[in-house]
Amino acid sequence: MAVSVDLAFGARGAHRIMFAALTGADERAGADAGAMLARLALEEDGAVSGDALRELPVGDRDRALAALYGALYGDDIIADAVCIACAARYEIRFDLAELAASRRPDGSASGEPPAIALGRSKVRLPRWSDITGSPATLLARLTLSGPVPAAEPAARAIEAADPSLELDLAATCPECRAAQMVPFSMTAFIEAALRRDRAFLVREVHLLASTYRWSHAEILSLTRAERQSYARLLIGERETAQPLRRVS
Repeated sequence: MAVSVDLAFGARGAHRIMFAALTGADERAGADAGAMLARLALEEDGAVSGDALRELPVGDRDRALAALYGALYGDDIIADAVCIACAARYEIRFDLAELAASRRPDGSASGEPPAIALGRSKVRLPRWSDITGSPATLLARLTLSGPVPAAEPAARAIEAADPSLELDLAATCPECRAAQMVPFSMTAFIEAALRRDRAFLVREVHLLASTYRWSHAEILSLTRAERQSYARLLIGERETAQPLRRVS
């Protein structure tokens, strides 16, 4: 099932992304978040796809990744953390859709490309493609007119204009009760989930191939949801068919 995501700014006049259903071939191609967006973004009227994806503001990219993650895994997030005070390992839990909804632009950016006014300067929002350049020259590259503004106030204004999902989440260690901030990265989080799924993909391919005699390519062409449904049915049948052990 395709997933449609509305964008705050978009790119090239398009203000949404349409994601195709994830297949085994997509999973096998790698866990890079950017490459995954490019593979799944459908070329539809009014939808961002292809090269235009690199022009998305970073916040738009992260909110699109959050929607994709929610469609694949659900929005209930459980993340591992290590206490900075006592080194205890613990979990933090939050709703990804609620977090993404709370990180909305403040309305200060406008135009094409979307930009904000900082004193006598006009600074555009950073795009996905800007992240690959040198951090030392980023602000200079974003400045469309006027002098390059001071880094700290510019960073705060840009973050408010288009909040990303690269942030610190407030948490409390359950062992020592120390308050702390836990870093969260949407790109790193979805990439970690996709890497973990590779082991399941191999097992599911083996199960379907050994049972149905389908080819590797045929199984990888199935959507993730279809493949997992077949695998669950087969596992359930095998468990039901297990003979009961006699208790002596």
